[in-house]
Amino acid sequence: MFKNLISFPARAVTKTRFAVGAATAFVAAAVMVASPMAALATESETEKKLHEVTTQVGSEGVAIVLAILGGLVALIAAIIIIPKGIAMIKRFI
Repeated sequence: MFKNLISFPARAVTKTRFAVGAATAFVAAAVMVASPMAALATESETEKKLHEVTTQVGSEGVAIVLAILGGLVALIAAIIIIPKGIAMIKRFI
């Protein structure tokens, strides 16, 4: 069973269909990388404003996510750590 898993990538690479697919993917990736560079040469005012708004919304989203994670950490502390601390104090009293 494991021998087939190991030899599968070697057989897949040698197939013509895989080679054509890889070449097509490479060309598509090259075109996709080159297109935004040409489009960035002429940036309109609308695109600049949109970039500013998305940057601001993204930074606010990060702040919200961090606040939620902080709340989860506090909840875990309240549920797990505080009762264990109370039990330890009761043991010594």
